[in-house]
Amino acid sequence: MINFYTFQKLQRVQSFHFLKTSFILVFISVLAFQTHAQAPISFGIKAGFNQTSLTGPDMSNPEHYKPRSALMVGVYTDYNFRNMPIRLETGAYYTQKGMINSQSGTNENDSDITPSYTIEYIEIPLFINYTPPLILWQDADLVVFGGPYLGYNLTREIQQDEFSEFFNEYDYGAAIGLAADGREWGIPIKIKGRYTHGLSSPFADRNMVNNSWGFSVGYYLRQ
Repeated sequence: MINFYTFQKLQRVQSFHFLKTSFILVFISVLAFQTHAQAPISFGIKAGFNQTSLTGPDMSNPEHYKPRSALMVGVYTDYNFRNMPIRLETGAYYTQKGMINSQSGTNENDSDITPSYTIEYIEIPLFINYTPPLILWQDADLVVFGGPYLGYNLTREIQQDEFSEFFNEYDYGAAIGLAADGREWGIPIKIKGRYTHGLSSPFADRNMVNNSWGFSVGYYLRQ
């Protein structure tokens, strides 16, 4: 008999394989289309890391927790508006969020301390990139960006000993940051730093949100 926990694990594996297959097919289609298109669209691959944490009114004993260093990898696409200092950026990323518990056992009230979390998402952002006019750095392409994101949660349940935690299927929030585009220097890379603030709780029964500081490097496959 398949118990509920095993069923949740099977759901997670099936969802991941479905998303992975769809993601690959969409990316191949974009590559094939852009080979012949003349639209001002560029795209590439990106990897980086996040320093993530969880905050909120249902966060007990926050002094027991510290940020988690987590992975982020995926693809991105920029749409460049002609003769305008703005771009529209989207993509799809596998990203990890969560926190680390620096304590173990029970707290001063003899209640169990919440375990560490690593929550996995497929995240789709929609950012507006603005390139301000610069006097000292006229050859540089420095970008201010921001906008919303939507995440699909691949981690539906965490079970540790007798402890079980269930998560919401979706996460959403907003991000803001700075980027440097190396194409002006003849280098097909984009370096980004950003802050992300969740607007929904990843948990099914608690009011807490994901927050993270991130750094990433992207490589343009089409400029």
